[in-house]
Amino acid sequence: SISSTGVISSRRVMIEPSPSDYVEETPQRTSSSHLVTISGSGDDLAPFQTIPKEIVWDLIEFVPEIVFNLRLVSRRFHSIVNEYALRQETIALVDELDFYGTLDRRTVSSEDDMDVLLDIPMNKSNLFELRVKLRNFSPNVMSQIMRHPKDLDSEEIYTYRMKCNIKSLNQDVMEKLKECIGKRVGRVTFSQCTGETLLATISRIIEGMRFSRMKLESNSLSTSDAKHFLDTIEQYHIEQVTVQIRETANPAKFFRDLSKYVRSMYINMKYNHYANDNEQIVHDNDWPVLIQEMFSRKLDKLYIKRDNRPPYLSDANALILKQNLVNSDKNIWFAISFRYGKKEANEVNDYTVKVDIFGHEKQLRIIHYSRTNEQF
Repeated sequence: SISSTGVISSRRVMIEPSPSDYVEETPQRTSSSHLVTISGSGDDLAPFQTIPKEIVWDLIEFVPEIVFNLRLVSRRFHSIVNEYALRQETIALVDELDFYGTLDRRTVSSEDDMDVLLDIPMNKSNLFELRVKLRNFSPNVMSQIMRHPKDLDSEEIYTYRMKCNIKSLNQDVMEKLKECIGKRVGRVTFSQCTGETLLATISRIIEGMRFSRMKLESNSLSTSDAKHFLDTIEQYHIEQVTVQIRETANPAKFFRDLSKYVRSMYINMKYNHYANDNEQIVHDNDWPVLIQEMFSRKLDKLYIKRDNRPPYLSDANALILKQNLVNSDKNIWFAISFRYGKKEANEVNDYTVKVDIFGHEKQLRIIHYSRTNEQF
C-alpha cells in the first residue's frame, strides 16, 4: 500500500515530511547512532549551501537514512539529493534480490505471476524509497509493492515485495525497477524459476548488474534450465553458489559443471524417495569420485548438507575422502553431513580432519589450517 505522498508503506505508514525550503528539527539519532542536526534559517545555512555536491553525496553514502531530511534543507539540497538518488552507481542498497517463480505456490497465484523480493538494510531503506518515488511508477504498479521486516523479531532488514505478471511486465516498468535496484547486488536467488519465458524475463532485469553470489532453489530442474543457470554463472563470474534442489536430470554432471565456474558451493539435496532408483540422485558410492573431481577444477570450498535421509556418505567412502583430500594441491575447505563414525579430530598434512557435531548436525570436516576460521 502507498501513503498519500507516494512513499511505500506496510503495517506502519511512512510519511515523507511536507516540502519546504528549510526545516528546523530537534537532533535525532539515526540507526547508525550518528547525530544528525538540521536547523537554522536560510541566512544561518548560507555557508552550508556552498558545499560541493560530491561532499553531500559522500554524506548520503555515510548516513543514507537522512536523505528525506537533507532534501528539506534547501532547494539546492533537494536537487542534489534527487540527483544522487537517480544515479545507478551509488552505494549498494540490495543485499539480496530474490525471484520467486511460477512453481512457488507460497507466494504466487498463477503460472504467469512472479514475485520480486528485495532485502534492504533499514538504514538504506529511505534512499531506496526515494528512488522508487522519483521513478514515477503508475499507481497500479505502486499498489503491488509492499514492505515488511525480513525478520519479525527485528527491523534491521526490510523486504520489499513486488508482484509482477511476466506477460504484462513492460519494458518501461522493467527499466525503472532496474534503476531502483542499482548496479550492485549482494546475492541473486532463483526460487522455482523454470521455463524459457520466465528465465528470459529475469535475465533482462539483472542485465548489467554486478553480483558474486547466487542461490538456486528448485523442485525439478530440466536440462535446458540447468544450462541457463550455468551460462548465467559463467557470464556474471559468480564466486559462490548455493544449490537446493530435489531432482534434476543428471545432478552429478550439474555439480561437476558448476565446479568449473565457482570457488565456493553449498549443496542441499532435498530428499526425493521417488528418485532412489534412477539418475535423479547421486548415489552413495558416487560421491567420493564426484567430490574429488569437483575439487580438481576451480572449486576449493564445498559444503554438502543432507535433508533427513538418505545419508550422503558411508563410513568406507568417508575414509576415501579423508585419505585423498588431505593430499590436494590446493587449500581445501570441505564439510559434509555424516551420520556414521565416531567423533575424531586429527591433523594430517596441514589439514584438520574432524567428525563432530557442528550446529545441529553431525559432519565430517576436512579443512586446511589456513582456512580454519572460515564459515559458510
